[in-house]
Amino acid sequence: MHGRARRTATLVIAALVGALTLGACSSSPSTSPGTGTSTTAPASTSTTSPKAAITAAIVTYSTAAGIEQGNYEITDIDVSSVDPTWAQFSIGPTSTDQATFQGGYGFVHLDASGWRVTGIGTADVGCPLTPPTNASAVTYVMVPPAVLSGFGKSCPG
Repeated sequence: MHGRARRTATLVIAALVGALTLGACSSSPSTSPGTGTSTTAPASTSTTSPKAAITAAIVTYSTAAGIEQGNYEITDIDVSSVDPTWAQFSIGPTSTDQATFQGGYGFVHLDASGWRVTGIGTADVGCPLTPPTNASAVTYVMVPPAVLSGFGKSCPG
């Protein structure tokens, strides 16, 4: 079990690094998800739909990671029915970027500063990281088990 959790954490990090490596064609900004500094979109207001604010958070995160918006498309956003401060999203390559961009899914969380991406990858996103993973190496937050369950997901173990 410990080995599987470690492989899962490695896959999440590898997916993020792969997306950054494949999608990054320009220099990175000074603030990026890899520094442990999260990027947020403005908090949702009565004039902004949650999906628009969530989209803005995903774009902000990807841009900070050096991934051009034209390389991917957001294919789904689903706000949690268990806790509406959480949402799951899916991303995929555009039709012209299928050879260079691997899709995946992730979670965003609404806090006092707005919606922010808390994790992205291809498997077990939102599950606890296990040593020797350096948590400060990625912007990552564990998604509450009830929220994961509401999305039909669970953590191994």
